[in-house]
Amino acid sequence: MGNYLDFEHILIYPNYHVSIKKHNLGLGPLIQLGENFWGYWDDGPALAGAQLYYKHFPSYSDNKISLNFRYDLMFQYDKRKEALFTNVRVVYKTWVLSNYIGYGFNLKFGKGYYLEQGISFGWEHWVHSGDHTDNQYDYRSTYDQASMLVRLGIGYIFEPSEYSE
Repeated sequence: MGNYLDFEHILIYPNYHVSIKKHNLGLGPLIQLGENFWGYWDDGPALAGAQLYYKHFPSYSDNKISLNFRYDLMFQYDKRKEALFTNVRVVYKTWVLSNYIGYGFNLKFGKGYYLEQGISFGWEHWVHSGDHTDNQYDYRSTYDQASMLVRLGIGYIFEPSEYSE
C-alpha cells in the first residue's frame, strides 16, 4: 500500500475457473493496460504475468448474493531496454510475486451473469535488476511490502448441458 497506491496501474484478469459445489479454482493471464512499471507502453496492452486463485463459498446455494473467501497467487514480470550512452545499453527487469487473502460477494443478475466484488490483503515480493552491457553498474535489489487488492468484475456461468443418448 504505502507509496504504491496508484490507480493508473490497472491489470485485468480474464480467467477460466472450474466450480464444484462450494469450491472454485481459477487460472488466467494478467494483462496490463495503460502503462508499465516505468511509463507508457508503445504498443498497447501487454501480457504482464499469471494468476491462480481458489475461492470457497461457505454457504453454497442459488441465492442472489453469495459470500466467498479467496486466496490469490500472482506472478508479474516486466522488462525494459534503454540506451544510456553511445555504446552502453541497460536491460531493466522486475519480478513481483504476490499472495492475497480476502473475501467478496457475487451478485447474480440475469440468466448466468454475476457481478463479483471483493477486497484482499497480502504481501508482495519485488525483485529489480539492471544489466548494463559494460557490466560496470549491474545491480539487483529485493524488497517486500504489504499490499491490497480490490476486485470488481462481471462474469458468466456456463451451465453443463444434459447428455442425451
